[in-house]
Amino acid sequence: DAYLSSQIDDLLNNLGNMTGNDIAKTLQSLQNDILEKKGYSAVLRQIRMGISPLTSNPNVLNSSEKQDLVNKIKFWRSKLKI
Repeated sequence: DAYLSSQIDDLLNNLGNMTGNDIAKTLQSLQNDILEKKGYSAVLRQIRMGISPLTSNPNVLNSSEKQDLVNKIKFWRSKLKI
């Protein structure tokens, strides 16, 4: 789905400038769009679990946090075939 793919690309391209809280909001929006366009998937639960620790982070992620999140997003993307 091109729309979902571009949302993920935008998130990946902007991770370095976003706070954890901003990333959580973006992931929440993406999660809602995935549910709407693709229906329920077990990946949505994984995304929700990824959002939780970011919600209360007012800072930009450090490099290891960023890399961990990039790996998760790429995994979610492959599972969803986006």
